[in-house]
Amino acid sequence: MTTAARARRAGLWLTLLALLAGCVTSGQPTKVVYVKAPALSALDQQKLQPRYRVGLLAGDGEAEFLGQVTAESVAALRLLLQANPKLRVLQLTSPGGDVTAVQTLLPVLAGQHLTTFVPLACESACTMLFLAGERRELGAHGRLGFHRSYPSLAPSTSSPTSAGNTLMRQMMLAAGASTAFVDRVVATPPDQLWFPTVAELVAAKIVTQAAPQRHAASQAGDEVALVDWVLLNGPTERAFGEAYPASFATLRQALYAAFVAAPQDVERRQALISGAVDPAFAEALPHASDAAVLEFYRLLYDLVLEVEQRDPRQCVGIADFGATDSELDADLEWRFSRRLDHSAALVFLSYAQGGAAVPDRATAVAAADRFLDKLARSGAFTEAQVAAMDDPKGHPRIWCAAFHVLLEAALAEGEAGGVLALRGIFYR
Repeated sequence: MTTAARARRAGLWLTLLALLAGCVTSGQPTKVVYVKAPALSALDQQKLQPRYRVGLLAGDGEAEFLGQVTAESVAALRLLLQANPKLRVLQLTSPGGDVTAVQTLLPVLAGQHLTTFVPLACESACTMLFLAGERRELGAHGRLGFHRSYPSLAPSTSSPTSAGNTLMRQMMLAAGASTAFVDRVVATPPDQLWFPTVAELVAAKIVTQAAPQRHAASQAGDEVALVDWVLLNGPTERAFGEAYPASFATLRQALYAAFVAAPQDVERRQALISGAVDPAFAEALPHASDAAVLEFYRLLYDLVLEVEQRDPRQCVGIADFGATDSELDADLEWRFSRRLDHSAALVFLSYAQGGAAVPDRATAVAAADRFLDKLARSGAFTEAQVAAMDDPKGHPRIWCAAFHVLLEAALAEGEAGGVLALRGIFYR
């Protein structure tokens, strides 16, 4: 997952944390109710995969790389370069991705003596593709986003002296960058991005020309359309676009304007995405298919258990200070991010396809109340736990134990009745 993609999960994590508010350990062993994600159609599976496009552009000797840097997309780029030895320009629009995949392509790029050109944004691992150009150009609004390389499963273990960072350092120094510039890149944590100014990039010799001659038009369209490939390229954002096309178009325009005005203001762009996606997710979830709703709550349940096992005090902090002031352990968040991305995308895709023939709010809430009453009558809940469901922050320890019992029971029943209760819980 790219740094930008992880950052864009911030709002959805807050949605999860809001549901978790007040969770502390019950002190009792709890069964993990996790099964693999629901079966998806081939089309939906494709929609959840990292998206990229590699192809020739109209004109003489130009090609384009759009989207995620993965082993698959880099292999496609390699084939394109090898089949077109007279290419002279490679346009790059990407949020980054797999540094290891880039490394395998560097000898091919070096042998082709290309000009690399960024019309809008090239971030993370994409910057290594950019650095492989003999001439390196930025468009009028083109910018580069840097941070140090990191292991995909444990970003907190990222080391400035890792193989990926050593290679990046060598490439920048070979381009003529100062040691101070390189140190700033390597010092930037994996969950952040540093966007040097154009003047800084030119002074560091990372960019050889800031106002290049006109290049061929992108396959994607104008600069605004490029936003889809670098800032809205995750499964959640793409699925949101299918469910809410008008809102997606508005968000695209707003993100483009924000990027052009202040490329370094990553938080502003995150806020724009969260402001559009989070309310839509809250609206779509109760109307998504049973399979999508169940997968979301399985994720929520598993996350609660692991947070408790790692540090129960973290759940207490959520209750005391609220979701917006709480953070998950960085590696835990990173590891769950891909699953969260897919779960949210499933909700949006289901909603876009008509969702489920779900009952109205009052019916769902009534079903949740009946489910809670049934659990209480069976002895699974105490009266205090039932009361705590309506006031999680007021009774965090009691609520957490009740939350586990409720989710375990509802997920065990699944589509036989538990999913209706889960819809009602969300409404409550």
